[in-house]
Amino acid sequence: MKISSFYLSDITKYEDISEYMYTVIKDRYYGIGVNSISISRLVSTIKKVLRTYIRLRYGKTITIIALLPRIDEKIIGNTNINNNIVKLRLNYDVITSILNGCYDDLKNYINEILEQMDMELTSNNKFRFINYLTLQISMLAYICSNELKMIYTSNMLRDMIIKKDCWIKLSQQSSVFKDYYLAYMETNDNKALFYSFLKELSKVI
Repeated sequence: MKISSFYLSDITKYEDISEYMYTVIKDRYYGIGVNSISISRLVSTIKKVLRTYIRLRYGKTITIIALLPRIDEKIIGNTNINNNIVKLRLNYDVITSILNGCYDDLKNYINEILEQMDMELTSNNKFRFINYLTLQISMLAYICSNELKMIYTSNMLRDMIIKKDCWIKLSQQSSVFKDYYLAYMETNDNKALFYSFLKELSKVI
């Protein structure tokens, strides 16, 4: 049986992944004692739950490389999302404290792991999507043109794309225009991309 299938049936019993991970760690590992086997099994369980969570939430299958530094470091770091690799740094003292049954901040530690994982994955996804919008701008402008020509004439479109108050309406009529417009609204760094898109769009309408 695949790990993901095994955990899927258990995860659905809980309101969220943090509650599930907390319950698993508390029931199976809290206070069982420290040795190489218990450390390995605890780390392996955390990795398995995280992989399942990422697959269910983001549709990704990733490799998690677990490290056990003895100093406080950013938990998620040195990732290579393009190759589906994430480095997970679990503090050695925290792991041994859990196994010794003397760690009182387990819920917060789990939430910190999940928050950093979410931030890493979403930030990389946004970067990759903006990169896609940049590299495929000519093709996407052509697709957008075809979408909008089903509703407007070419003359109407040439007039509308230079009017800022028409952009929301156009984004409602074209999924491609909407992607560029949302990028434009999200950050000033994307404004040049949106204007380049409008320029490309004007060439094909």
